[in-house]
Amino acid sequence: AVVIVVGGCKDFSVPEDPLVSPGQVDRIAGILGLSEEQKASARDLYGAYRGEFDLARGKLTDFYRRADRVHETTGDDAAVKAKERAKEKFDGHVAALRTRLIEDLHELVTPEQMAKWPLVERRLRRDELGEWGGLHGSGIDVAAVFEHIEKPGDRASRVAEIIDQYEDSIDRPLIEGRRVKGEWARREERLKKSAAAPDPAEQQRATTAFLSRLLTISQSMQRVNMRTVGELEDALPTARAAEFRDEFNGRAFGEMFTPGSFMTLVAEVERLDDLTAKQRERIDALREEYLGEVRRTGAVWAKAVVAWEQSKSVNAEGGEENKDEPPSVTSAKAAREALEPRYRKSVAGLLTPSQLEQFPGLDGREALGEIEF
Repeated sequence: AVVIVVGGCKDFSVPEDPLVSPGQVDRIAGILGLSEEQKASARDLYGAYRGEFDLARGKLTDFYRRADRVHETTGDDAAVKAKERAKEKFDGHVAALRTRLIEDLHELVTPEQMAKWPLVERRLRRDELGEWGGLHGSGIDVAAVFEHIEKPGDRASRVAEIIDQYEDSIDRPLIEGRRVKGEWARREERLKKSAAAPDPAEQQRATTAFLSRLLTISQSMQRVNMRTVGELEDALPTARAAEFRDEFNGRAFGEMFTPGSFMTLVAEVERLDDLTAKQRERIDALREEYLGEVRRTGAVWAKAVVAWEQSKSVNAEGGEENKDEPPSVTSAKAAREALEPRYRKSVAGLLTPSQLEQFPGLDGREALGEIEF
């Protein structure tokens, strides 16, 4: 079942990285067309920002360590509450550092470059997509996936048009997501400061409405991403489309498109020093056929999972409706998993008896038996 956690829970861990990464600064420079001198100044600003973040992170880590020690020594839960307050202060401080960095970057740019700043804001919002990964493919930046595999000549007019449309389309649910999560955070802050205990029924209704809205937004992002991937695949030349689709599928669907242990077996078989040229040719062909079947069955499985996730909703208790795996997903998963034994059997059929002896059990016969002393 899919677990939808997109901003609804507080995180009191110590973050490893700041809110703005070096890659984000580089992307900002590219969007604005900064000169080399401006880029150098931007790197200096980022270095100072990173230094302040690391200093704050170190202080929080030390505070957590002392609080944990106090809790272990005294058993006083006040130390836990102190950690929560410390994290809230840290989050506020880090957010202020980010705001200041952005303001400092403003000072670097010319008025003509500043006119492109809305594009920077849009790009920065797309960096938040990772927070919306509860559904397969919802937390992926399709434009970034394309840029990862892009080669000169790929960005033809139709491809550029699709990317532009995507950046606009995915920005809308991101803005809405920010708004919804911001409203919920402000509501939680008001409740924390209120002397009156919240009404349980009202709290349940509010929580259900919040989770339902988060799910709807994540589903919207998933639809935008899946539609854009299909459009880009149609617009790219066949070989480039396959590379792009493989890259997206690997990020969005993981195990559904990841080759299984058969590939390890093939690599072991190919190390045999007595394989004939004909055997090697047939093994190569079998490998390519297997990888094609992985893509085909993985696509069916992924399509079934996306359809299932699009049908989900939040019930009155805040849980998932349609949480039981439908037959379409079960059968698609089974078809994918059936590839391994089928192709193992095919490899066994290509080997001689003496070669098979080096792979006990591959021919389906008893592999170990019982040990005797």
